[in-house]
Amino acid sequence: MGISTIHRGDANEEEHEMLYFKRMAEYSCDDLLLPVIISMGNGKSTKEVLQYASKKKIPIVYFKKDTEKGHDAFVLTPDEEFKETFKATEHRFDLRTPWKRQRVERRVIETKEDGGEEENEISSLNEIKLKQNLSLDAVICYLLIGVSMESNTNDKLFGSSSEVYPNALCMYLLKEGKWKIPKDVIKKSFSHKSLEYITEESMTEKFEKGLWKELQEISGDAYQPPAWVKMNNDPQEHKLDVTISDLYGLIFYALLFRKFYHGAKQLLETGCVRIRHILVGCVILQKEENNWQTSQLEKEQLQQMHKTFSHHALRIISCIHDADNRSTTKKSRDDGPLGDPDLHSGRLLLNHGYLKDAIKTENKTFLDNEVVKDILNEKWYGNNKLTIRTILGFLSFSLLHFALLPVLMFTMEGPPFERIYEVYNIPFMKVLNNLVGFFSLLLGYAYMLLFNHEEDISYADIFLMVWIGSFLIDETKQIIIAVRRNKFRIYIRDPWNILDWLSMITYTCGMLLKSGSGLNYFNASKIFLVLAFILLSIRVLNLFCISELLGPKLVIIQKMFIDTFAFMAVMTVITMCYNVSYFAILYHDNSDFSFDTLEKVTRNGYWMLFGELNLEGDRVTEPDCSFDEAIYSSGALERCPSSLGRFLAPYLKALYVLVAVILMLNLLIAMYSYTFSEVHVKSKFYWSQLQTNFLEEYSLKPIFPFHMQWLAMVFCFIHFLIWKVRMKDIAFCKNENDSDASTIRHSTSNKEEADDKLNDSPVFVRVFLYDTNFDVKLKKTREAEGHAALKAKREMDIAEKDKIMVLKEKIQKMKTDFKTSNEKMMEELKKISKKMDQQGKDIKRIQSKVGTSRRSSISSTSSYGKDRERQHSKQSSSRRSSISSSSSTSSDDSL
Repeated sequence: MGISTIHRGDANEEEHEMLYFKRMAEYSCDDLLLPVIISMGNGKSTKEVLQYASKKKIPIVYFKKDTEKGHDAFVLTPDEEFKETFKATEHRFDLRTPWKRQRVERRVIETKEDGGEEENEISSLNEIKLKQNLSLDAVICYLLIGVSMESNTNDKLFGSSSEVYPNALCMYLLKEGKWKIPKDVIKKSFSHKSLEYITEESMTEKFEKGLWKELQEISGDAYQPPAWVKMNNDPQEHKLDVTISDLYGLIFYALLFRKFYHGAKQLLETGCVRIRHILVGCVILQKEENNWQTSQLEKEQLQQMHKTFSHHALRIISCIHDADNRSTTKKSRDDGPLGDPDLHSGRLLLNHGYLKDAIKTENKTFLDNEVVKDILNEKWYGNNKLTIRTILGFLSFSLLHFALLPVLMFTMEGPPFERIYEVYNIPFMKVLNNLVGFFSLLLGYAYMLLFNHEEDISYADIFLMVWIGSFLIDETKQIIIAVRRNKFRIYIRDPWNILDWLSMITYTCGMLLKSGSGLNYFNASKIFLVLAFILLSIRVLNLFCISELLGPKLVIIQKMFIDTFAFMAVMTVITMCYNVSYFAILYHDNSDFSFDTLEKVTRNGYWMLFGELNLEGDRVTEPDCSFDEAIYSSGALERCPSSLGRFLAPYLKALYVLVAVILMLNLLIAMYSYTFSEVHVKSKFYWSQLQTNFLEEYSLKPIFPFHMQWLAMVFCFIHFLIWKVRMKDIAFCKNENDSDASTIRHSTSNKEEADDKLNDSPVFVRVFLYDTNFDVKLKKTREAEGHAALKAKREMDIAEKDKIMVLKEKIQKMKTDFKTSNEKMMEELKKISKKMDQQGKDIKRIQSKVGTSRRSSISSTSSYGKDRERQHSKQSSSRRSSISSSSSTSSDDSL
């Protein structure tokens, strides 16, 4: 707001000029404005200005030309209402870093009637020497933000708008792409009002159903809407219940959704945005890139920004990984030998779900990075490289686990047992032990079916019942863990878990039927047992998903089964149509309604799909067949077809072969080919999803495989009793500590301060039941990500690309303008050519008239010339005659 006298547009002289200026500015902008007084020529000393500034709590900004080193910008905030003197707080700034206050002191401003100019104070805005290509509006925002950040929350420097100033000005800078404030300067967190300033929408239920719902859909549920609570004073208004880092992420999303890309990039450069928010932000860019309304130049810019954002996320995870490698406490444990190492990079990718977010958002740049692969290899194999020596070591320990793991059930203390526990606690080792257990189960099962399947219970049956019972304990434990972790829906949606329960139920039914007497019970039991063997054999394929070579192939097979079911729905109609028509035409007499007849009707068309055409079956005649029902029902001879059947059946069969075998089977092959190509392109994402699910499942599992759960539960109960006895001695101290901890936890107002601890559960729970450390999200890990984000911050090179894009846009605009001008010129030329054609026609018409007149004049001229020539010839002849006469006279005289 200026302080010079302005020309008013109304006759209301009672309204103050500054109030009039503010009202007119709000009317023209159609929004509320934050007033600021910029003093020039010592205008801040004017009594009228000081009265208005103190009354409305408006900051006064002024600049000086020659000041002490580092202080060339000043902000005055009124301390009290103006009476006889103006008491204010003077905040001094350096224009090189206008967001950081250098000095503050109390001052009393002397008033002057005319203002009077001060020598060092600027008299015009042109005298301000801005640094770093900053604009004046950005500098004013930086100065006011710097004042707000350094002041106390209770200090109402700007009156009722004290909380509005820093929040609104920061969002303005981000929207305008002028944000340069470092993260360490932001000492006051933003609020939900920040999102309202960017999106220009109120924080209501429509906001949740709009922006956040759309963001959740396009990110494949990688983005989860934040928690929010309703305000007491206004039920329509809501307040966010999120951490500071998540709030920065929401601001980042809002900037991208409203296409403030420069502001989003600048917020990312300051280190305020975490990896998860970057991955989801890339999805927003991808959505805008796929929009048909986006121009080609904008698409190229969005692609470059998507790639740059992904590389920034990789720089953050690389910094964390390097810090883990340099840390001397890489293998340190928090609670004895059974603790987990503080590898923050691995915990972020797996425990915090960043790897799942990258898979859901299909960020190929992030997944293909070598650092991410090294981190996953460390989680899988305990080392970033899998060598032949490591594989041989895993195989050796896997074959010896039948002898070594029971020893670990007794004790795990001591150097050799600690090392053995570390080896068996590797997820790949757990998968290998379960694979060995499944193969042992299938070998015993195959031996029972082929060589030892009897009516009575044999030793092979006892062996299988023990292993299946242990398998049942393992699956029951998985259900309890899923319920405890609030992931039961994920458990029941997994088809492999359904297959596990189906195989156990089938085996149980087979064994129950085996207890019955009679051949029918025995045969039914064998059918169920064989079916259970088939299901358990398929279950082994799940363990092959850890292989990058076999995992995508299993996904392709699964997708092809879906295609097959869709194909069979159409094929069933065609086959049924052919079978009924063929059988009805082939035989004249009615057939008996029985299962054998139905089987004969359906098998003809089905087996023809596999090449069994049976061309001679519909042309047999007596004595090779019979019309007698008793004979062909007994199976002695085939049933003779009718004469109509022998004539039409071959043609109907040929038509069926053409449609079913040639057309439909080739359609199925084409569907398989399309599925293969589609899955092969995205095989990286499918296998990464399988690998992540496996890594989570076997990181949670204890070191004891499924076939040792009987022993594990017994020793778990023993260790539970020991732990219970020990806890009785320290129960009072523990309860006291828990109450103190709960008091501290409830007194913490900021969610960022909440922290969980590793190895908080008893040892027997983590060793025999499941690893409770997996779901722990450490404060140290979040802090490590924040430090890495600050370390990885740097100015992105999108700016250079933007210059190129701007140049391309200018060239494109020049081409468009040239094309438009060329079209206009062509239209003008066409008009000119039409006029010239018309003028040419007129000229030709005039020329034709002129030519006619000239020809008439030329003819008259030619006749006149001829007369003159005749007269001239007569005159010349008369002259010649006169000369001749005169000559004759002279000759006579001479004679």
